[in-house]
Amino acid sequence: MKKNVFTGLFIAIAAALISWGGVGHRTIGTIAERHLTPQAKAGIRNLIGDTAIADIASWADQARSTPAYKYTGPWHYLEFTLGMNYQDFTAHVNTLDSNNVYGAILKCERDIKNPTTTTAQKAIALKFLVHFIGDCHQPMHLSKASDRGGNDFQIQFNGKGSNLHSLWDSGLINKEGKTFDQMAKDYDIATPSRIKQWQSESPMKWVFESYQIASNIYDDMEKNGRKPGDAYYEANIPVVHQRIEMAGIRLAGTLNELFK
Repeated sequence: MKKNVFTGLFIAIAAALISWGGVGHRTIGTIAERHLTPQAKAGIRNLIGDTAIADIASWADQARSTPAYKYTGPWHYLEFTLGMNYQDFTAHVNTLDSNNVYGAILKCERDIKNPTTTTAQKAIALKFLVHFIGDCHQPMHLSKASDRGGNDFQIQFNGKGSNLHSLWDSGLINKEGKTFDQMAKDYDIATPSRIKQWQSESPMKWVFESYQIASNIYDDMEKNGRKPGDAYYEANIPVVHQRIEMAGIRLAGTLNELFK
């Protein structure tokens, strides 16, 4: 009994330390819920009951820490060499197998739409989809293979040792110091025309945007050193705002399409 409690606590803590952090993913889920159609709300309720999307947003991080879902670890990211244009990027991604965040998003969409998939399987696919759409908007999840998406790129932030991946997962968000509901309220500001544009764009476009931002992040670090301070935070927290907002808006658009 005690072992199970401590195991669950460890998994929850670990999930809060990676992949936009728990706060970032909950924010994405909360923004998405604000933009769902009645049909999407009903379809989602059929799969997960009255559970909020925010409450399942980090499930995939917890699941990959378990033996049953350990194989899903690579589904959270895509790693590259930098410098490709959109055409080359697209061609490269299309040569890969589906064992990555882009392929996982497409798989989850297919599973939810498949009439032969069980309700339980669709619920699992929904939990994964919510998380992976968030992941693919985090730039360091679409970055360099040579340093494991910035995990091996050591920095100093707020006087403490960290790494570039962690900085963009949670460091900038933690410095802002808002709760997920405050973030959702403050970030969810897109105009109807901007929402329509974002939701019309493909997952390939989403991942390429993150890839481009990651390239800029590395360039900035190489030029200005590995001790980002207040100026770095002020320059980059708006990028965090927009990527989280875009993830929430696009998640809503995807769910509205799947359940219409």
